Amino acid sequence: FVASGGSLIASGSSGLDPEGVHFVLADHPAVYQGPGKGDSPDYLRPKPNLHPDHDTDFVMPRPAIDVSAAPGAEVWATITEPWFDRTWERFVSHAHTPAGIPTDRPAVLRKGRIIHLAHPVFRTYAEKSTPFLRELILAAVEALLPQPLVKSNGPTSLNLCLTRQGDRRILHLLHYIPERRGLAFDVVEDGLEVTNLKIQLGFEASRATLVPEGRELVVEKADSGSVVHLPHMKGRAMICLESCAGARGPGWDVGPVFRQPPWGIFRNPRGRSSVVERLVANE
Repeated sequence: FVASGGSLIASGSSGLDPEGVHFVLADHPAVYQGPGKGDSPDYLRPKPNLHPDHDTDFVMPRPAIDVSAAPGAEVWATITEPWFDRTWERFVSHAHTPAGIPTDRPAVLRKGRIIHLAHPVFRTYAEKSTPFLRELILAAVEALLPQPLVKSNGPTSLNLCLTRQGDRRILHLLHYIPERRGLAFDVVEDGLEVTNLKIQLGFEASRATLVPEGRELVVEKADSGSVVHLPHMKGRAMICLESCAGARGPGWDVGPVFRQPPWGIFRNPRGRSSVVERLVANE
């Protein structure tokens, strides 16, 4: 996959061989040194190209594995140890002690089209959902994918999913927030409004039509593609994007274009890239 031009983001111990001894890819940016220190949190200090707050240590609830930089790899973040681990011998009322001991241990490395994050960031984000982890992952995605297919200036609760249908693309937008109104499951009921939405496309689109309303939207040319302006939506919107003026593929007036979008979509991070069609974390 990487040899064919693809990009790879690995985290934690993903990428190790079955024996857990070394990373299987020859061009992997990290060299495995050990499993790390256990369950105690540590801190990540990013370099300026990874995060604007590069003078800050960010707590990582799940600690990093121990890696070193492979020849030719760039170190984009390092690990800072806490003053001490919270154990029965040493107590602190908070969940973790403050950052105190900078190290040169790599936390984020890049080599070519592979980025490795030494912390299990996907698992931790699924558990904690802290904004910094999302920003860290998105920074890695943007570094490997500088011109995504779609991004917008919408809120992080806005979901976008781009699909292809013949010679055209269909952009699905969803803005519903689940609520825990009962004990058994979350309820998705009320659609929320979004206004003045600007959607940047990484490809040229000469025509954008809101369906099933049939209302054409304003499309502007951009250096790397097109920009579509959606003045208002509530809950759900669907935009048909055509690359040739007047071209209408099969199914314009019937079923296929109105089908339900796949639910494997992801949140748009306030204008930052949200183009990965499916991201599978194997940590």
